[in-house]
Amino acid sequence: MPAFSFSPGGLRRVMKQQLCRAGQLLDLAHQLNHALQDDDVTELQDICLQQQVCLKSLDTLEKARIGIVQRLTVTSAAEKPCTLEQLMPHLPNNDRNALTAIRAEMMHIRENLELLQQQNRMLLTNAVHIVEFSLFALTEAALQPARYGTNLAQIAAPSFYVDSKA
Repeated sequence: MPAFSFSPGGLRRVMKQQLCRAGQLLDLAHQLNHALQDDDVTELQDICLQQQVCLKSLDTLEKARIGIVQRLTVTSAAEKPCTLEQLMPHLPNNDRNALTAIRAEMMHIRENLELLQQQNRMLLTNAVHIVEFSLFALTEAALQPARYGTNLAQIAAPSFYVDSKA
């Protein structure tokens, strides 16, 4: 975990970095939505890798933010460990206003991410249903015996061979 100063300014820097990463995650969610609509599998894989890197970075920043808030709680007038929202009244006005603005932007990004996640989940669910239907239709058609020019008493059940590379 990178070293951050345990001050309101350090908290603001960490939260700005979190905001930047959250914005990148929102952009990736938009790209993921378009890739799902376009059925671009290679793009989906690239976006998923980028999302994992972004989420790992956000996790590191979140741990740093929690550590700073805990340290500020100890040094402030708060009597017990608290959340950022509970710590806000104990911070100077300029820091409180800046942190409130950053927090509001992050909440807005979170709402947008949740909406995109719902859309992407619906797209993925529809894709799974289409694949299941296609597989069912193909196997059902393959299992139907030939009806013209064959002796139905001598028809054996068809065999399926699955290529291990598929």
